[in-house]
Amino acid sequence: MAENNKWFVIVNPKSGNGTGTRDWPVIKALLQREGVVFDYAITQRKYHAVELTVSAINQGYTKILSVGGNGTLNEIVNGIFIQTKVPSTEILIGIIHVGMGKGLKPIKNKPDFYLNKVLALKEEKHFMHDIGMVQLFESRIHHTRYFFNSAGVGFTAELAHKLNMLQEYGRNGIAHYRFSMIKALSQYRASMIKLRIDDIELNGTFFNISLNVGICYIRRQPAIDDPNRNDGLLNVSITKRVRRWKAAWNLNKLLNEQTYDCRCSTDYKGKRITISGKPHVNLEIDGEAVGSSPFAFTVLPKSVKILIG
Repeated sequence: MAENNKWFVIVNPKSGNGTGTRDWPVIKALLQREGVVFDYAITQRKYHAVELTVSAINQGYTKILSVGGNGTLNEIVNGIFIQTKVPSTEILIGIIHVGMGKGLKPIKNKPDFYLNKVLALKEEKHFMHDIGMVQLFESRIHHTRYFFNSAGVGFTAELAHKLNMLQEYGRNGIAHYRFSMIKALSQYRASMIKLRIDDIELNGTFFNISLNVGICYIRRQPAIDDPNRNDGLLNVSITKRVRRWKAAWNLNKLLNEQTYDCRCSTDYKGKRITISGKPHVNLEIDGEAVGSSPFAFTVLPKSVKILIG
């Protein structure tokens, strides 16, 4: 199989409440102006980015650029690990984020933001990044899924489920995100969970469990000196039962994985994490609701190349 030195760009037109559609012509023009050689494809449906990634790698592409949100990037990562032609360590991922990123405000100064991302493609500076892996049940079938940023069990999974349902009807944006957040908070009930982090066993009623591969990167690329990006460990933040007003007060931190400075959470690190619930609890990975417990998490250390810039 001959290696293709072009970038293969996967564009999600629905990301960021249609920002992908509006901004792709600008990004495309910048790529052409700066002499970046590329081919591209537009996603048409859910999980289409998985198919496009597998097909691109089978055709010889080893540089994949995500123009979308966290969900698009997650599908690309899963496509990389589904295919068997090329080791994941030989694949370079670039990210131009046009999604809302868990309710964040729109990007300011877009021309400069996009230009800096395009210039980084030319330099191709990168580092090796860990990838999270989880085994779960979806529609009573055992699955293995991969995640680049984070996974959530409990409240964030409930929120992702409600938000994904709205997105299926084309209802995106900050207003719908906030509505889903308030609705999930009013309806969610903490579950009895059995949690094991390596040799530590924790049982109790938990509001939320967040598992992060290093720091959760929403719009910026990981810093080159970030020690968490490839330490072979998952950062686990556990939020126990809290009063609703307290959960609401800390909600923005919880949803953006900023739990390390949230007093209602306790933090751990581990290589292997198992979670079961009574009744079954749900899971979200990179903002997508995916299945129900039991779950078994692990880390694939330094398994993909991520562009810096």
